[in-house]
Amino acid sequence: MASQFVPNSFPRRVELWFGRLAPILQTAGLGVGLLLIDALGPEGVAPFIYFQF
Repeated sequence: MASQFVPNSFPRRVELWFGRLAPILQTAGLGVGLLLIDALGPEGVAPFIYFQF
């Protein structure tokens, strides 16, 4: 719901700012983002819920 209060120009400004960064900083930022997603995700494979049917 909070995204409803973000100004319409905000995503474009973030895109322009990120595009001005050096490629190594873009790579590092995306790498850190992927590491956070992996660290916050569940461990292992999700169980298959239909195994008894």
